[in-house]
Parts: sequence; structure tokens; C-alpha cells
Amino acid sequence: MTEPAAFYLPAADGTFDSTNATTSPWDDTQQHGGPPSALMARAIENCAPRLDMATSRISVDFLGGIPQGQMTLTAEVIRPGRRIELVEARLHVAGQCVAVARAWRSQVGAGTAPSVPGPSPTSPALPEPQHQAFFPGVDLQWGYGRAIEWRFVSGSFQDNGPAVVWARPMLPLVAGEVSTGCNEL
Repeated sequence: MTEPAAFYLPAADGTFDSTNATTSPWDDTQQHGGPPSALMARAIENCAPRLDMATSRISVDFLGGIPQGQMTLTAEVIRPGRRIELVEARLHVAGQCVAVARAWRSQVGAGTAPSVPGPSPTSPALPEPQHQAFFPGVDLQWGYGRAIEWRFVSGSFQDNGPAVVWARPMLPLVAGEVSTGCNEL
């Protein structure tokens, strides 16, 4: 398998071509939900950005399977406001809307909602690199699976039940860009 440069290749303004790094483990003609969700989050982040706002909640609705290939993405502020606003991203394939993401952005900084004290959740220590294996019956060439590094603290893909896992993308979301929040382990 040829390793792709990113999950998506920009084709034109607002249009992207998926790569095999987006492939679902269940159907190689469809995309796993993670990459399209991240692409819509990117569109929301880039839509009328404001330094005094931070995304406080995002939800993604899939309206059906998302096929491999070219897709068009749009984003707009659908509820503007001084202290809070709602941004929506829509993903279209062949003219049909296949997914919608909505994010609330809230004003941050002095004079906004107060910080609420409380216990901070502690993350488990990062495990050493591990052999990469997937769900029983899933091809080791699974595109999205190979594009993510998985490090299990407990549980595994092979065991039924709860698991704790660190995961990170091994590729940029869009070719030629550095993805937001990506750090080296």
C-alpha cells in the first residue's frame, strides 16, 4: 500500500479528495467517521475566526455513509453573537449532503464566564510504542487504522470490554497543512 501524504488532498476551494487513509474498516468504498469529522471541525475553526472565541461544543451528524472520492465542504455562522455563536459545516458528495457539524463558540477572556474550580482529570501515562494490531477480521492494511498510532493503556482491539488508549494521527489532515493541536509524542 502506498502511504498517502494526508487524509485529504485539496482539489479546489472547499473541495477535497479523500485518500486511502480515510478508509473504513468495514467497507473500503466508505470513509471512517473520524477524518470527515475532523475536516468539518477544521472548516468551523476557519469560518469567520475570532481571537476572543473558543469552540465550547461540537456535534456531528452523519446522514449516511460517506463514500471515498471528492467532496465539497461549506461552513457558515448561522447564529452570530457578541458572546456566543453557532457555526455549521456541511459536507456534500455528488451534490448530496452526507454530514453536518455544528459548533457553539463562546467568548473567552476577561469579563466572560468565571472559571469553575474542580478536580482536573488526570490522564494515564503514555505507554511505550506498541505493535499495531486491529479488530479480529480487519485487514492489517485498513487505511484509517494504519494512519493512526494506537497505544493501549488497558484493553485492546482484540478484547471485548472497556479499553483506555492513546491515539494520534500519523498524517496531516489536509496535505500541505499542519493540523491544529498536533504535537509529537
